[in-house]
Amino acid sequence: MSDTIVKLNVGGRLFETTETTLRYDGKDNFFSALLSERTPSLKDSSGAFFIDRDPDYFTVLLRFLRTRKLEVSGSGLTLTSLYDEALFYSLDSIADIIMEQINSAGALIGSGAGRYGLL
Repeated sequence: MSDTIVKLNVGGRLFETTETTLRYDGKDNFFSALLSERTPSLKDSSGAFFIDRDPDYFTVLLRFLRTRKLEVSGSGLTLTSLYDEALFYSLDSIADIIMEQINSAGALIGSGAGRYGLL
């Protein structure tokens, strides 16, 4: 696998990362399909892959791919929407971690410690 720079335009925000980062665990995901041209794709005028998704949620997911840490507190993003985005990108191991946090937050919400799954 090459370690080339990949340019992504997610919802109008530009990101640069490496192919290795996007293929984070060797599993088949949205990015491996995109990079191997097994899925239809659009490119913007700069040549970046255009992905019509929310860039704020993508930022959190990309940070995880880079660091293996899920850092979302204080972001104002919802766990359920982050989970949906992880599923869209076929990032199953991240989705599992998010689901654990949703279940944990549910226990906190039930005790009055949090509300509505906001991070």
